[in-house]
Amino acid sequence: MSREEFIKTYWRYYLILEQRVQKIEKYVEFVEDNRKTYSVEFIGCLMEIGSEIDVVMKNICGFPENDRKTIKEYAPLILEKYGEIKEQEVRIRGMVIKPFEKWSIDEPAKSLKWWNAYNLVKHGRSENYQMANLTNVIQALAALFLLEMNRIKELAQVDIEPDIPEKMSKLFEAVQWEAKWIEGNSDYFCRVETI
Repeated sequence: MSREEFIKTYWRYYLILEQRVQKIEKYVEFVEDNRKTYSVEFIGCLMEIGSEIDVVMKNICGFPENDRKTIKEYAPLILEKYGEIKEQEVRIRGMVIKPFEKWSIDEPAKSLKWWNAYNLVKHGRSENYQMANLTNVIQALAALFLLEMNRIKELAQVDIEPDIPEKMSKLFEAVQWEAKWIEGNSDYFCRVETI
């Protein structure tokens, strides 16, 4: 898969999911006091984001789209390929989060609270309704953001193509992200020259 195909197929959809989450901020501010706020809208967001994470992980691992795979199969491959993902930080509204910090090959689903919440809500909505909350939605979207940023960087032909997307996230900023290209305006990228 080329960088251009990935951006067209995956990153554009990420931006749509991000816009949906941003609209919620009109009603529920993204602050610590609201972290446990849950709603039917958060259920929809968590289900869509979790499903897209599954699809993107499958792409990263090189599995065919129609294969039925689990996070247990994704974890060792992704942690080997993107070993730094556990330490990667994302900034949102002054908060810094590490969505993959505790990811473990031994318990790949349970070690990610937001993934565990996604599965519990998906398979037992009535008992786990409260898990579709602001924290889990933001953590899951931040995880999708990092997965996609890493994949774009991997796919880019660095001397030719930008190793970041043309349209950046309006919600997240990757902390201490090293890229060989920087964003100029929406139509232009600059290559960073290293000495």
